[in-house]
Amino acid sequence: MTRTTMTRTTTSARTRLARSTGVVASAVILVAATAGVVVAGPDLATTVAGEPSATGTARSTVTVPAPDRTLVCPSPARLSDTESVGDAEFDARPSPTTTTLSALVVPGADDGPATLAPLGAVDGTTGDGTTADGTTVDGVATAGDVGVAQVLDAPATSAAAAAAVASTTLEGDLRGLAAAACVSPGVDHWLVGGSTEAGSSTQLVLQNPGVTPAAVTMTVAGPSGPTEISGSDRFVVAPGSQVVTLVEAGAPGLARTVVHVTSEGALVSAYLQHSTVDGIVAQGVADVVPGTGPSTRLVVPGVVSGGEDVGDEGAPVLRVLAPDADAAVTVSLLGPDGPVDLPGLDDVDLPAGAVVDLGLGGVPPGTYTAVVEATAPVVAGVELRRDGEQDPDATRDALQRDRAWIPATAPGAGAVAVPPGVVGTLVASAVPRDDDAGGALAATLVAYGADGAELASRDVDLDVGSTTTLALADLADDGPVAGVRLVTGDAPAGVEMAWGLAVSAGEPAAGATEGSLISWVAPTPDPVAEVTVQVGPADAVRPAP
Repeated sequence: MTRTTMTRTTTSARTRLARSTGVVASAVILVAATAGVVVAGPDLATTVAGEPSATGTARSTVTVPAPDRTLVCPSPARLSDTESVGDAEFDARPSPTTTTLSALVVPGADDGPATLAPLGAVDGTTGDGTTADGTTVDGVATAGDVGVAQVLDAPATSAAAAAAVASTTLEGDLRGLAAAACVSPGVDHWLVGGSTEAGSSTQLVLQNPGVTPAAVTMTVAGPSGPTEISGSDRFVVAPGSQVVTLVEAGAPGLARTVVHVTSEGALVSAYLQHSTVDGIVAQGVADVVPGTGPSTRLVVPGVVSGGEDVGDEGAPVLRVLAPDADAAVTVSLLGPDGPVDLPGLDDVDLPAGAVVDLGLGGVPPGTYTAVVEATAPVVAGVELRRDGEQDPDATRDALQRDRAWIPATAPGAGAVAVPPGVVGTLVASAVPRDDDAGGALAATLVAYGADGAELASRDVDLDVGSTTTLALADLADDGPVAGVRLVTGDAPAGVEMAWGLAVSAGEPAAGATEGSLISWVAPTPDPVAEVTVQVGPADAVRPAP
C-alpha cells in the first residue's frame, strides 16, 4: 500500500452507491414481486427471522451482495453565528479552526478503487457544476486542512474501511477538539447529547450523499419529555448537500437533549455540533454522532474518571432516555481491574420520554466501560469534561473546559482512522453478557502509518470484565499511527469486544500529562460480504437478524 495521489473523479461515490444499492434492491424486488411482497425502503429491512408472515405463508430467504460502502464525514466545526461581533478584540474565534482528516482502506479480494471526494461531487462535478478532484485511496489518505465535508467510498469487498476528522480550535468560544468517525448514511439516527439552554448551541447537521432528495423529520426530547418544536421539524436535503439547523431555535431552554432523526427517500447522515460558553469562557465543543438504537442492553466504552466525588460537576455523565415506555435501569462500570461499584445506580427509574443525566462520580481514577441494562429499550451516551487553564480574558477565576460525547457502540471488530495532529489512546473492553463469563478475549491490533504501510501487529488479550488502554505512540517507532484495526480471535462464550479511540490535542493543563482538548472516535465495523433478507406475502422488508 502506498500513499494516495490526487486523481480526477470520473465515476462518483454517490453514483456507485446508487448502482450497487440498486443491484441489491432489484434482487429483493424480483423475489418480492413473485410473492406479492411490498418492499419498504432502500435499507433492505426484513421481518424478523423465524416469525410467520402476516398471511401465515412461509418466507423465502434471499442472499444478495452487499453494496459498496459510503462513509460521510462531519464538516469542520463552525460557530452558529459566523459574523464577527464588534472589533477583532472581541472576535468569538480569535484563532482559526484547523480540520484534519485520515482515511484508511485495507484492500480485499478483487477490489476496485476507493475514493475520497467532497460531499456533492457527483460524476466529477460539485453541485454548482464545477469540476471536483477526488483522491484515490489505496491504504491511507491524510489531509492537513479540510475545508468541507468529505465522503469516502470503498468497495464492499474491502477488508476494512474507516475515516475520521478532527477540528481543533485553541482560543475563543469554539475552543476545543471536535473529532468523529465518518459514518454510513441511514434512515434512523439517535443523537444522545447536547443542550439548548442559555450559553449552549446545538447544531443539527444533515448530509445527503445520494442522488435523490431526502425528507427528514427531527424530534427532540428534553428533561420533561418530548418537546413541541416551534417552526419546522421537517427538512428537505437535496442530493449531494447538507442542511444545518439550530436545535435551540425550535426547542430552546433544554438543559439536556436527545435528537431523533428519520429520513424518507434517501439515506442521510446526521450529527450534532454541541458547543458551550460560560459568559465569555469556553466550555468545550464536541460532535454528537449516532449511537446504538433503543435496546435493553447498551455498552459505552471510553469513560474516563479522574476520581471525582459523587455529585462533582466534573465527573463523567451518563445520559439516558427510555423513548417509549418507563424503564428501570442498572448501570455498571468495567475498570482496569474489573467491575467496580457505582453508588446509587444499581436501580434507577426512568419515566418514558424524559432525558435523564446520571453522574458517574465516586469511582477510582481510570478508564472504564459503562454497561447499561434496562427493562425497556433505552438510548444512552456519556459526556466527558476536561479542565484547561484559566481564561486570561475573564474578570473572575474561570477555567476553560473541553468536552466529548461518546455514543453507545455496537460491539465487534472494526477499524479507526486517526486524524493528523491528535494523540490517540486505544480503549478496549471484553464485556460479558452474564456474571459467569471469565477468561480472556484474544484480539489482534494492526497499526498503519501515513504511507499506508503496516507499522505493527500485536496480539492483545483482554481480560473479561475489564477495560484495557494502549497509547498509539507505543505501537511503533517508525512514525505516527494513521489508522488501526482491531480483530477478535478466540473469545469465551457470551463475551463481546467494545472499543474505540480517545483522542486529545493542545497543551496540558497544569499538573496534567495529556492535552486539555479531548474527543472520541468510534470504530467503523468491518464490511459485510453479503446481505441476507427474508421475504413473504404482504410483509414489509427489514434487515434480517
